[in-house]
Amino acid sequence: MRSNPTFYYSRGLIHNASHYLDLVNWYLGENKNYIIKISEKEGLSKDDKTVSFNMIYSNGTEVRFIGLNPTKLSFAEIDLVGTKGRIRVNYKNEIEKYKVTENKIYKGYKIYKLTECKPVRFSSALPNAVDNIYKTLEGKEELVSPAENSLKIFELINRIKERPICRI
Repeated sequence: MRSNPTFYYSRGLIHNASHYLDLVNWYLGENKNYIIKISEKEGLSKDDKTVSFNMIYSNGTEVRFIGLNPTKLSFAEIDLVGTKGRIRVNYKNEIEKYKVTENKIYKGYKIYKLTECKPVRFSSALPNAVDNIYKTLEGKEELVSPAENSLKIFELINRIKERPICRI
């Protein structure tokens, strides 16, 4: 399923969007060139603005980051929409799964139908990280998220920050 993910976030490109950029790099690979900066809004500081931008990959996948204006708004959502279904991480920290089904009102058209909703279990994130680090130190496995990933994310953030805002 090729999807065109959309990420909604607030409170800074570095502070919040960096986590989603890490996810995008893991899933789609690095985007070396094609970034369109749409707008800048207030962030956590003058050095950490909330930026709206698009990244377009050579396979045609378009990734959109929509930066929301209020700095006190704690809001983040991920929406992965494709031809075979939709996965959404909503603002209530739930993962929603949708399948494509026939639209009963408009014959011949399709809609997304919610099939499953599960809570995100943040409580397992830190124990999983500790377990991975321990096993890495024992030589039993590789780090799931090595420091090189963070370096690549901050290089990407700097490229986004340096881009001029696209004026159409």
